[in-house]
Amino acid sequence: MTLNKNQYEVVIIGGGIVGCAASYFLAKQGVRSLILERDTVAGHSSGFALGGLNPLGGFGIPGPLSEFSLKSFDLHTNIHSELFENTGVDTEYDSHLHITLAISDKESVAIKDKLKWQQNVSKFNVEWKSKEDILAIEPRISPNIIGGSIIQNVATVDPYKTTLAFLMGAEKLGSQIKYTEVISVTLEKEGYYRIKTKSDNLIAEKVVFAMGPWTQFAKEWTGINIPVEPLRGQILKMNIEGPPLTYVSWGSNYIVTKSDDLIWLGTTEERVGFNEKTTNEARKSMLDSVLSIFPYLLDAQVVGHTACLRPLSLDGLPILGTTEKSENLIISTGGGRKGILYGPLMGKLTSELVTGSNIDMDISMLSPDRVFEYSRESDNDPFRF
Repeated sequence: MTLNKNQYEVVIIGGGIVGCAASYFLAKQGVRSLILERDTVAGHSSGFALGGLNPLGGFGIPGPLSEFSLKSFDLHTNIHSELFENTGVDTEYDSHLHITLAISDKESVAIKDKLKWQQNVSKFNVEWKSKEDILAIEPRISPNIIGGSIIQNVATVDPYKTTLAFLMGAEKLGSQIKYTEVISVTLEKEGYYRIKTKSDNLIAEKVVFAMGPWTQFAKEWTGINIPVEPLRGQILKMNIEGPPLTYVSWGSNYIVTKSDDLIWLGTTEERVGFNEKTTNEARKSMLDSVLSIFPYLLDAQVVGHTACLRPLSLDGLPILGTTEKSENLIISTGGGRKGILYGPLMGKLTSELVTGSNIDMDISMLSPDRVFEYSRESDNDPFRF
């Protein structure tokens, strides 16, 4: 159709990392999009997550997400300098040594079993280390460990700055963002979509739903079931004198010193609906856990406490693709605890689905039309990061 005022080729609903990355990659292909964001850019999960980039662990790895995870990491590695050159925003991409601790014999077996796959992945040096080896690397760890693995060259980014860089890059290429709430999305007889917001009535040829866990509410507009729910994760920020901590994880927890010189400690996994409040119970649980591993932090000052709602699909895999109901509706959500790692690649693939470009990997297992089976494996995976 000929585009007039309030008419767009692509409207993206959601201004998190997936939506902003999709807008950026569309703009690079010459497609100007409009992002609709109810609150602020990266105002929920994308702005409050840790930003850990470890492609060698997490639900579905090794397995259906192995290639997806590695390509996601490569994209982060390759694009942070491009974003800085184009926007002046530093995503704070920073390589780390990652230590995964084994506290029990069961965890030791699980870590060693995963090493069989990890050590076959190029670009990463992965080894099992004894307790003595681990303490030589980081003597502040409690001696009450069995051992653990080390992975060289994983990374972290600042999630908010990464999302902002994608948005600014898209805007420089002609895309736009409007801060307003979407009320409805309806398919008109002419084949285009009418998007009613609190401030406008818009027309779009194609619509991308990238609203994190809020994507589930698109069913009210489209009739498409999108089985994604919020998984609350809380993070503490701590301050104490001493050398920075490398990236250390145990069980469902992690700790690392980031570019703000604060120690970031996380995280919880709470199915509490759309409740973004922090809790004293989570604070106590995380502090108890970290003090059992890093007793020296007893004197640390807690200077921040945040919570975010990660989008977790019913089966633990991202939801990415068009649906049988319409090739012009694209759903892109469900990154779970690895949403920052997966976000840019999900945005890039979303842009390729919009434009009909060739996709160089199999993403059929992520289809919104797949049969979803509930899985609790991700709740018990000690390699989430």
